Amino acid sequence: MIIRMPDSGDFIGITSNWGNTPILQLLRDLYLTARGQPVSLPSDDGLADPGAYPDQMGQYTFVRGELKKHLGMDREQLRLHAFEGRLFLDDELLAAGEGYLRLTYTDELKIFFKNQQMIIEINGNTLIGNRALPGQ
Repeated sequence: MIIRMPDSGDFIGITSNWGNTPILQLLRDLYLTARGQPVSLPSDDGLADPGAYPDQMGQYTFVRGELKKHLGMDREQLRLHAFEGRLFLDDELLAAGEGYLRLTYTDELKIFFKNQQMIIEINGNTLIGNRALPGQ
């Protein structure tokens, strides 16, 4: 998706390999920022609290090819970790849903935990990752 500003010659381009990326919202916010207009950022109130997930932190291994098929990721592991007081799935900032974790910009991906498993629901599909032991 590309937007060009004829008066300045500037343009903004966004590409994504994941169909759930909110490209139009990102494009709008970048355009408004470039124009010096205010943009509403996600509230810290909705972000997931890393302190609520100490037992779930770590690496999770999924069936080969499942992450690529459903998330466009060419690997078998995802990492849940805290950084600067915020909770992340790899490099994605997480928000709190009603009994699940989600990405900050969409409810289409939901993350649950059961025993030593991470369960991801996306577009009617369920992916199950097992917690990797240290050193794996």
